[in-house]
Order: sequence, then structure tokens, then C-alpha cells
Amino acid sequence: MHYIFDTSFILSLVMIDDVNHKEAVKIFSSIPENTIFHINEITYIELLTVITYKLWFSSTKTTKEMIMDLWTIFLNSGNMEYIKFFEFIGKKISVVDTSIVYDAMRYDLSILTFDKEILQLANKLQ
Repeated sequence: MHYIFDTSFILSLVMIDDVNHKEAVKIFSSIPENTIFHINEITYIELLTVITYKLWFSSTKTTKEMIMDLWTIFLNSGNMEYIKFFEFIGKKISVVDTSIVYDAMRYDLSILTFDKEILQLANKLQ
């Protein structure tokens, strides 16, 4: 199985006081060991930014180590591809969120997220 991470899922996984922490741990624990994880670079940048603001800078190192320990594959479909897809969608949703849907469709990945807008968009485009 192949998954692409959204910021919301990783935040829920690493922040023990997050409302979705228990669910993230449960989901993550049920994923087989041979699973391949992906994250696109724009999502990774967003993740490091949010973690710095929510947990402080030192937590970015721990999060980065966790992602690297999973042998996560970094994707970069290119910012212009993401922007074109964002413009094509034409809805009130972030470029980062549309980039996750774009890469999930392009590489046939399941999305790990708690963001309902991302899931609705992905389901609509299937």
C-alpha cells in the first residue's frame, strides 16, 4: 500500500493533545510494515512551519526524523503543476491541499488526512 501524508495527519500523530491524536495513532498502528509513505515538498514545508509555531522549533527535528525513519519518498510534481491544478479546481481550498490530491491521483496514493475538504475533493475526482 502507498500513502501520501497531509499535514493534519502528521500533526495529529505527533501532537499528543491534538483532538485526532488517538485516531491517528490507531490508523497508523493498523498500517502494515511494508507500506510506502510519500509526502510532497510543499506539504513538508507547511508541516515544518506549523510544527514550529505550535510545538516550537526543536520539534521540527523530531518530526523530520520520524518522516525519515519511515523511508518516506519526497514528491515534487512542481509548483506550476500544483498551481494549474489549484486553478482548475476553482474552489476555496489551499494550493497545498490541492497538491496532495494532485499527487494522490498522479501516483495512485491513498491520502492520510483528517482534512474533510481534501477527502471530499479526492472522492469527487475519482
